[in-house]
Amino acid sequence: MTLKFIPKLDLLGSPLPGAVWLPRYTVRVAKRGTKKVLEWSLIGASTTPRVRGDSPFVSLPRQISQAMVKRVEHRRRERSRGRRSNKTPPTKELMTMLAEDPEELMAMFSQDPKMQIGLRRELPGEPPFYGGAGVLDDFILLAQNPSAIPDFAAYWGPLGICKHFKPWTHSFWRSLPMSVQPTCCPLGATASEGREGWEPIAKWVDYSREANAIVHEAIELKSARQRPQVSVERLFGRLIEWLELAALPIGACPDVFNKKPWPCGLSTTFSVSGVFQIVALQVFGVVAGGRELALCTHCGIPFVITGNRTGVRRFCRVCVTNKVPIRYAVRDYRARAAN
Repeated sequence: MTLKFIPKLDLLGSPLPGAVWLPRYTVRVAKRGTKKVLEWSLIGASTTPRVRGDSPFVSLPRQISQAMVKRVEHRRRERSRGRRSNKTPPTKELMTMLAEDPEELMAMFSQDPKMQIGLRRELPGEPPFYGGAGVLDDFILLAQNPSAIPDFAAYWGPLGICKHFKPWTHSFWRSLPMSVQPTCCPLGATASEGREGWEPIAKWVDYSREANAIVHEAIELKSARQRPQVSVERLFGRLIEWLELAALPIGACPDVFNKKPWPCGLSTTFSVSGVFQIVALQVFGVVAGGRELALCTHCGIPFVITGNRTGVRRFCRVCVTNKVPIRYAVRDYRARAAN
């Protein structure tokens, strides 16, 4: 299961309403004939895969420092005074930790995976967390670096490519209730009853490029003074195709209490069951959302503009952290001095 917190706002892959609870997978790259494929298998429980500090991924959890581990252990001992040490902290305490120090709460989850299950049981109604943050940001980079696909898939899961070489959910959209045609399933999943399967690496690259193209086209059209009708129709057509492939159902989260205003605690969210659905929703958010987008001057990666950023050049958060704008400023200063 995956628990993700609200990230910084300049990520394209903004968090989805509710919590994203996905199973864990093991993946490996193999060959079937002359084609490279990603073989995946479902596993019951394992430690959460974590990325190194220098990894470009923003949607995968980072390694937790030893200082944070010691801090969590110390606070756990303090909180456990007066109650059994193996008992999950009460809901109010966990929500306070989420507001004050989400990194500490994530560290607690990494040390005690059972806490995730206990927390989910204790919090009725609409999940208070948000999931899928930064998935689209990472997904659009996979075409440039296919060797990173296994790491991404090990955490977020496979695309679920079926015999039609599309995400298996595509068969839901146009299925009629009285249809006798079976729905599709991921390649190799029938024999294993859904526990394992495989999919071409090339399809990951194709969908990554397509997502990247849609994002870039959305940025171009949003910032354009004139928007040709044919360009807008093409963009929306590509978006509709992605949403049809994802076939996202609606999930209800009843927390019924008749003293609340109508609808008395009933809330709904998209029911996400795979990473393609997360990406499709976030592509929809980029195209239809009202956030201002830009392309990083240095790395060319699209990002959401936050705050008041002036000047011709625009830099993403990663480049700002790496002090790339300073290097540009120094180069400009030297060019002016030379003249």
